[in-house]
Amino acid sequence: MPHLITETTRQLADRIDFTQVFAGVHRELAGHGYAQLADLKSRLLVAEVALTGDDPEAGFVVTHLVMTNARPEPVQAAMAAVVLAHMAAAVRQAAFAGNVQVCVLHRLAAQGTYRKTVVMSPGAV
Repeated sequence: MPHLITETTRQLADRIDFTQVFAGVHRELAGHGYAQLADLKSRLLVAEVALTGDDPEAGFVVTHLVMTNARPEPVQAAMAAVVLAHMAAAVRQAAFAGNVQVCVLHRLAAQGTYRKTVVMSPGAV
């Protein structure tokens, strides 16, 4: 169950449709067979205060790709490359005036460190 946790600056969050970007990432990862579509989880965290180096106008998009099921390193790298391509394309399309650092940190959650339950609402079937 891959989790994508993306951090970005307010300026970029206001210019990029991250729901659309996440949907494209999910479709491509599932299309390559890296994960089931329903297992992919993405979210956006917006930094209200951020500084890159000493440039308060510079932006960043950092995505943490956390995998809870073991995958060979080449597969993890391929998944990270998909995420990086989508995020970089979104930044280019946003035509942000300053420099933007785009990166993906991928890692496997250590075995035994992930717990999950699903809480169903009373009216759910």
